[in-house]
Amino acid sequence: MNTFPSNALLGSRELAALLAHAKSHRSQHRRRDIRREGPLPIRRRGMGLDVEESRPYQPGDDPRHMDWRATARSGRPMTKTFHDEKAKHVWIWLDRGPYMTFGSGAQSKAATASRLAVFTAFSAALRQGEVNAIVVEQHSNVFTRLTGLDPVLRFVACAVAPMRLPQPGYDPLRALETLNQRAPRQAALVLISDFLWLDGAMEDKISELSRQRSVVAVHIFDAAENRLPERGRWRFQDPAGGAQITVDVTDERLRHAFDDAVARHNALVRRSWERCGATHLHLAADGHHLDTLAHYL
Repeated sequence: MNTFPSNALLGSRELAALLAHAKSHRSQHRRRDIRREGPLPIRRRGMGLDVEESRPYQPGDDPRHMDWRATARSGRPMTKTFHDEKAKHVWIWLDRGPYMTFGSGAQSKAATASRLAVFTAFSAALRQGEVNAIVVEQHSNVFTRLTGLDPVLRFVACAVAPMRLPQPGYDPLRALETLNQRAPRQAALVLISDFLWLDGAMEDKISELSRQRSVVAVHIFDAAENRLPERGRWRFQDPAGGAQITVDVTDERLRHAFDDAVARHNALVRRSWERCGATHLHLAADGHHLDTLAHYL
């Protein structure tokens, strides 16, 4: 594993652990396939899928998928198995915007997001998939057609690089449009963000992403952002523009208004993704979520 700067979001040791975890998950997945389907693995079948190999025909198999050549060679009925094109085309949309720098616990939202993004990339590379990524920050970086672990490390280096502020060019909506334009149909999209920038006007853009694609929206939150401190006067700063405001958090009307705004925004994010058929995962920044995400990869 390459050496990364000492102030990187993730160090070389943790990256090596993420790769080991991805390999372990891949091995477990293959063993489950073998136990469930016999000596030859079978993937989901349907339109837009690629032929993987053949196996003996089983009652209930679609007769349209009969492999007549393999049947003639073996002397027994054989059927084709397929792998999903999404195993070949994975697009990771990683938010490294200014609001992701916040972290009240042991790690920031950005560190958690980078960990999940790197794990996704390693998992796809181990499946011989094609990894593509958009890293959203001041000047968004686009990575395409990365196959194999060594090329994927180019994306990893960008994903774990030290965070920079300010970011006057940060534009997540434009980055969403880029994703929609470049990701092919049948691709698997994994978007990782706190989605603080999302509002109701963006629901149409989100719906476009899910047309003929599978989408997992990983919503990272820090618990301290969802509640005000207990008492006193506090100064808050906007990491995007640097504006500051001092408020008395003991004001009950303020506390109720804040709680209501947080609840409404979280409901908007969840509804926006679920309406278009995406999987919405609401994950705390201080948690360990690799296995949760692996279930959807």
